[in-house]
Amino acid sequence: MDKTSPGPAADWTGWQPREPNSNGEGCVNHLGAGWNDAPCSSASNFICQLKDALAIRCPLGYFRCGHGHACTLTWRRCDGRTDCSDGSDEDGCECLPIPVDFNLGGRLTMLPNQLGQTTFEEIQNSSAVDLLISSPTNGQNRHPEFREFASTVIFPQCAVPKENDTTCSLSRHADNATSC
Repeated sequence: MDKTSPGPAADWTGWQPREPNSNGEGCVNHLGAGWNDAPCSSASNFICQLKDALAIRCPLGYFRCGHGHACTLTWRRCDGRTDCSDGSDEDGCECLPIPVDFNLGGRLTMLPNQLGQTTFEEIQNSSAVDLLISSPTNGQNRHPEFREFASTVIFPQCAVPKENDTTCSLSRHADNATSC
């Protein structure tokens, strides 16, 4: 933001190295060939960066891109395709094997899901699990592919390069721990 007169200014704590150090110097002005740290209350022309809090907020079911200026659907995170212009939707992906209790064939998933659930236990204890129970004998008139759709919402598919593919099924031990 360019400020040319005294008044409210943005305060920024996310400067890069050798930029203002936030010791009352949240702004800079350009002097000759370099930048000069300056208090934002200065009456001089200067540049301030916007607060991180001004980055957009994403609704449930969406992932906020690292730059804070866009959202993408949660199920598009870690799918092997870059959806955020900064690539953050494919960063730090941890593909987890879905526990065998859910009977989904050892597929990998990424949490949180579109419902905001962050653990398998949270999913198991939610009403969302009822959506996975679909068979012709349960008295529900559901489309034959409804279970596949519901499982994709609850357990978004996670893509990993072939060389890192660790597809496996979790097994429970007597101590309630799980392992591949």
